[in-house]
Amino acid sequence: MKKILITKASGCIGVNLANLLLEDDKSVILGYDDKLSNNTSSIYSLLKNDRYNFTEYDLTQEINEYSDEIYFLSPCIDSTLYLDDKYGYIVRQIRILNNILNYASSCGAKIIFVNNFCNYNSVNTEFYPLYSAILAMQNMVKVFSAKNKLNYKITQISSCYGTHSYPNLDNFVGEYIFKSFHNEKIDIGKDELIYITFSQDITRALKKIMESYTDTNFFDISNPNPCLKSDIARLVSNFTKSRSEIVYSESKAEEPAFKPDISKLNNELDFRCSTSILDGVSKTIDYYKTMYFS
Repeated sequence: MKKILITKASGCIGVNLANLLLEDDKSVILGYDDKLSNNTSSIYSLLKNDRYNFTEYDLTQEINEYSDEIYFLSPCIDSTLYLDDKYGYIVRQIRILNNILNYASSCGAKIIFVNNFCNYNSVNTEFYPLYSAILAMQNMVKVFSAKNKLNYKITQISSCYGTHSYPNLDNFVGEYIFKSFHNEKIDIGKDELIYITFSQDITRALKKIMESYTDTNFFDISNPNPCLKSDIARLVSNFTKSRSEIVYSESKAEEPAFKPDISKLNNELDFRCSTSILDGVSKTIDYYKTMYFS
C-alpha cells in the first residue's frame, strides 16, 4: 500500500484531495492537521473508510509514520490566529515546514508544496507578512530539496471554492452563498477581477503533478478566466433566488495582482481546470443546501 500524508487535512482542499486519492484502492491516506476545522462532517465521512486516518497533531513535533508522498498545504484559513500574533504564527508555520521537509527526507518521500495564498496579497495589507513568509517557504523547499536530493514540486493555486468548504470570511464564495440563503446584505468591499478555481479541479491537478515525471518543479493551478467578485455574487443570488442586496465600495476591473501562468500545466501535463464558474457555483450551492440548509 502506498502511504500518502496530507497536511491541513480538514480544510476544503485536504478533504477533496483525500476523497480523490481514496479512489485508488492501493493507497492509504494519513490526514494531519493541528486543529480540526469546522469541516467535521466531511472528516467523519472520510473516517468511514478504513484506509483513511485523521490525526489532530502538532506538526512541529516528530511524525512517527512512514509516507511515500506528502501534500504540504500551506496555511491560509487561520486568519484569526494570524492576526492575534503575526510573528508567532509565521514562525510556527516555518517550524512546521522544516519538520515536514526533514520528515520527507528521512522517508525518501516525494513532496508537493501548495501555496494557496496567492490572491491575498491583493486583498488585505494585513496579510502581506504572511504572504511574504510563504514565498520564503517556497524558496526554503527548493534549497532544502536541492541539498538533500528530495523529489519536490511547488504549486501556486488561485482562490479555492467548492464542495467540502465552509462558509466564512476566508471563502468569499461560501460567504456569499450563506448570506444569500439568509437574504442578508452581501458587502463585497472592493470589487475586483480575481482568479478562482473549483476545489475538485485543484485536487485533480495536484494528483496529476504528483504522478508526473517532468523535470519542471513549479506549476500554477487556476481556472484560465478571471471574473469580478460582483458577478459571482449576482450568480449566487440568482441561483438561490435571494433578496440579498449586493454592495461594494469600489470597482477595480484591471488585471488581477495574481495572474497565473497555466501554460506548464496545460502543455506539459495536458491538464486544464475545466469546471466553469457557472457549474462550480451551482455544485457548491447544492453542497451547501445538503450540509447547512437542508
